[in-house]
Amino acid sequence: MKRNVLWVGILVLAIMLAMGSVALAEGVQPKAAKQTVITLSDAGDDVLINNSGNYIIKGTTTSQHIVVTCSAQITLDNVTMNLTDGSTPFKVLGGNGKATLKLSGLNVLVSSAAGAPALEVKDGASLTIQNLSSKKPGKLYAYHRPSTNSNASSGVIGGQSSGEIHIQSGEIRALVQESRPIYSSHAGIGGGTRANGYQIRISGGTVTAQGGEDGAGIGSGNTGSAEVTISGGTVNATGGYYGAGIGSGMSANATVTISGGNVTAKGGYNGAGIGSGYSGSATVTISGGTVTATGGSFGAGIGSGRDYSSADVTISGGKVTARGGAWGAGIGSGSYDSDAIVTITGGRVTAAGGAWGAGIGSGSYDSDAIVTITGGRVTAAGGAWGAGIGSGSYDSDAIVTIKGGSVTARGGAWGAGIGSGSYASDATVTIKGGSVTATGSTFGAGIGSGGYGSNAEVTISGGRVT
Repeated sequence: MKRNVLWVGILVLAIMLAMGSVALAEGVQPKAAKQTVITLSDAGDDVLINNSGNYIIKGTTTSQHIVVTCSAQITLDNVTMNLTDGSTPFKVLGGNGKATLKLSGLNVLVSSAAGAPALEVKDGASLTIQNLSSKKPGKLYAYHRPSTNSNASSGVIGGQSSGEIHIQSGEIRALVQESRPIYSSHAGIGGGTRANGYQIRISGGTVTAQGGEDGAGIGSGNTGSAEVTISGGTVNATGGYYGAGIGSGMSANATVTISGGNVTAKGGYNGAGIGSGYSGSATVTISGGTVTATGGSFGAGIGSGRDYSSADVTISGGKVTARGGAWGAGIGSGSYDSDAIVTITGGRVTAAGGAWGAGIGSGSYDSDAIVTITGGRVTAAGGAWGAGIGSGSYDSDAIVTIKGGSVTARGGAWGAGIGSGSYASDATVTIKGGSVTATGSTFGAGIGSGGYGSNAEVTISGGRVT
């Protein structure tokens, strides 16, 4: 009998141990993937990452390159790469090149050779940038300091071909540091000369970007194209001499979509704050976030730049403030044969034209705009000689349709509140709804024509108009 009891006890104990081992097995956490630590130096060979895995890179070098050809997670831990020959220190190659950079401490990448980005993302490659720790944000400072002129340039972070860049967190700076007569043709973040199809996403972090002479701060370089999507983070972008702050470079095109974040953009001398650069084109959609945009001389705050530039702008939400440069509209077209289509359906929008430009509408010198407002809270002030909403000056034209929303417009000197600006500019105004308040200038009507030979056709069939 005792022997049977003993066997039963042993059996119960075995079952309990088995159950405990199963529970233990179920509770075991998988081991972290093995990390390869690489320390840069002036004596080492180039670092080729062609096996997927986790890597930690530390140290300083003036000779080594990092080249990524696979899917890899790479932690940059206080890295400095400023190569003696000025070449690109860090490259993510196309095909299977998919790098996730995790930032720890301050990391600095510098290039100076013609056409050499500081961090290159080749055709078909992708780059994601994020903090290693949310408690202590990391930094990535990338600089291009050209020593010679270059028309075959690449973005500071980007390249001459199409790739994908996604910034999720961290403090990122991508700056072209040049001064005339030295110039380059690329964006701060995005493409270089003739780089088409660059895709740039910013969903978090603090991002500062400065474009080269022909490039946008964020977007496309000379004669290239790019797609920019911003859904979060704090973004500050400045265009080069011929580029938009965010959008297209010279003779280039871009699509810009903003749904969140705190965004500040300033155009170069001939570019819009957000939109197109010199002789460029852009499509801009804003549905959220806090957006502040300032055009360079001859450029709109949001819209088109100078000389045969065009922009299609849609605003449906967010808090948007835009100011045009001299001869540019706050929101709309720049100057010299530039065009814009502006549609506002929502949001809180404040726009001021530069001298000779409308608050919302056309800039100056044969520029045109089509403006449709169906909702939102809209406040617009024309620059001197420009309408609040309508046309700018010097043979510029606008077609304005208001169907809803709360609209307040004030004309600049010699401009109408809503209608035409001055010096032979024209406007067609149709008001079908909404709450509309319009104030003219000394020589301009509240709603109608501005001064010096300008004309307007006005039709009011609805709404509350004062």
